[in-house]
Amino acid sequence: MPDARAAAMLIERISKIIHINIDIEPLHREAERIEARIRSLREQSKAATQPSTFQDMYI
Repeated sequence: MPDARAAAMLIERISKIIHINIDIEPLHREAERIEARIRSLREQSKAATQPSTFQDMYI
């Protein structure tokens, strides 16, 4: 799984060492997008794994 947040942290550190300004905002946005997707998938899987009752089938 890609880790945009870790990549941003690494690039930020390297850019300070080599004294070059590198825009890491796109990586932060990508990290937020990935984390939101993971949260959504977790919620979907949680709902899918909860036991349903016979009555739930006809609601």
